[in-house]
Amino acid sequence: MIGYDAFARCDQLETVNFGQVDTIMARAFSNCTKLKEIDLPQQVVSIEECAFEGIPVEKLYVRNPECEISMSIFTKPAGREMASGKDIYEVQEIKVFDMTVYAYKGSPAVQFAAEYGLNTILLDK
Repeated sequence: MIGYDAFARCDQLETVNFGQVDTIMARAFSNCTKLKEIDLPQQVVSIEECAFEGIPVEKLYVRNPECEISMSIFTKPAGREMASGKDIYEVQEIKVFDMTVYAYKGSPAVQFAAEYGLNTILLDK
């Protein structure tokens, strides 16, 4: 597990070796502005909200076909919707729209890319 705020604001961090990590906690890499490529190994099954907030990601590799990816890992909540109590995310704050997602066909990561109109390159099994 990589803990809450573990590498937040490490503005010189350019690469990460996730090793055997299975969980990336909230804000773990927030505002690491030189981190342009994220390569999530097969062991990663859980990524908390805002884990990669404020990062201008260019390439996202998702090697676990079961790993859930959502815009909330890249953004911070703008507030709460009163009726449902759910967080509302300000997508316009983040530069993910030039991101290319590398993932397996039919995976949640491919669905995420399609939902936001991101480039997708399918990985071979």
